[in-house]
Amino acid sequence: MTGPEPPGPAFERYLAEVDRTHPERPRYRPGPFRWWYPLPVIVVLGGVLTLAVWKIGLVWGAW
Repeated sequence: MTGPEPPGPAFERYLAEVDRTHPERPRYRPGPFRWWYPLPVIVVLGGVLTLAVWKIGLVWGAW
């Protein structure tokens, strides 16, 4: 008795079946990743970190 089938071939067969039964439905193809997509999150996190360091510096009397 053999073990379970690896997920790769089963998934490929599933995709082929979907393409065969639903030819009008194109497969999802992700677009290129742009470096500015995560930029708002980076700016917000940088601001929060800067504010935290500033407040800790005020508490400790560093400035």
